[in-house]
Amino acid sequence: MKWFKHIMLFINNDIKLLLRKWRTLPLLLVAPVIMLVMIAFLAIRFIGDFEEMDIQVGLTNLDEAQETTMIVNALMETSDISEMLTIHNMTVEEAEIAISSNEIAANIIFPEDFFADMTGGNSSTVEVVGNADMSLESDIVNEIVATVTKHIRNSQASILAIGYRAAEVGVDEEEVDEMILNLFVEYFVQVMSSSDMLDENLQSNVATNNTNNYYILSVVFVLLIIWSTIISIYLKGETHQRVKTRMKLYGVTELTESISKIAVLIASMIILAAISLLGLYFFTDILNLAFDNILRVITLVALFIIAIGGIHILIGILFDNVKTQLIVKLIMSILLIVFSGALIPEIYFPEYLLPVFDYSVSHMTVYWVMEIVFGGRFYMELVPIAIAIGVIYGLIVLASLFKGVRRA
Repeated sequence: MKWFKHIMLFINNDIKLLLRKWRTLPLLLVAPVIMLVMIAFLAIRFIGDFEEMDIQVGLTNLDEAQETTMIVNALMETSDISEMLTIHNMTVEEAEIAISSNEIAANIIFPEDFFADMTGGNSSTVEVVGNADMSLESDIVNEIVATVTKHIRNSQASILAIGYRAAEVGVDEEEVDEMILNLFVEYFVQVMSSSDMLDENLQSNVATNNTNNYYILSVVFVLLIIWSTIISIYLKGETHQRVKTRMKLYGVTELTESISKIAVLIASMIILAAISLLGLYFFTDILNLAFDNILRVITLVALFIIAIGGIHILIGILFDNVKTQLIVKLIMSILLIVFSGALIPEIYFPEYLLPVFDYSVSHMTVYWVMEIVFGGRFYMELVPIAIAIGVIYGLIVLASLFKGVRRA
């Protein structure tokens, strides 16, 4: 129980350290709020009214299959989409020129062998090249295309299973291929002609469904990252070597000190997150959700705090110099914000950077919170977040033990 007493002693000391900063710390916590609210307000003012948009979009069909051409024509003629998008057939080169001159917001590219991959059970992706100068419009296009391909992929397994079963019972191969083609086209036309298709897309496209709420929620996540950085900097100071030696004689380990700082940092962030969520609940309609979904949002925010708290503590363990810690924490905070997808959608990043989003704990959290709040989801994927947290805290334990051995 000696280690527990050490932890409680450090926790008490860290709380006193924060309380001694009661004059400057609140100002530092409020300052980013004012700054981000002003930025969000200006962004909302410049975005304008979504319902009045007439978005110019390019479309490039690299698949020579007749079936893909049929899908492309159905996409261009669908009334739900044609009401908000004006689609132009273009080559890749023409689309690049049109994007650079801001004539189109995005270019939709159907790759080679698109339909063959679909009917063969392989992964087939429709690429959307966005225009960085027309961020909202190209994000809308991306979400619409994502909705269409999601519906088709959902049907893919069932349709191929029917075709496989038909082949097993002795149906002619040509008849099986024709049946699969008819099923794909029938399902595609059904999806494209459904008035619910675009509505579902707009629910999942948070930037278009409720622009104000989207930016407010994005600001909250950015604030949580900034606040965690500020508090972690306040909690960490350089310890004199004589004090370190005395702590070592009393049996205090690096891991013990790390656990106490994690506890204080997470507790402080939970208080700030609770205040933020209560503000969203009482002053906006963002959390006007079913009780189960409110619990899901709270769970995701709590896991997010645990993750970023662990990241800051790990940096504190790896770097002894306070100035170095400050620089690394600021860089890490910027990366967490950039790769969260809250302020800058993935579509505007180079393709080689897109895998970074898959491993970004901030993106995992923001994505599922946005899906629950604006997309009407009643589920969430916690395994990747849990794995990320496990890796972070595993590294904390290993780094603390290694540092303790090195100092011994």
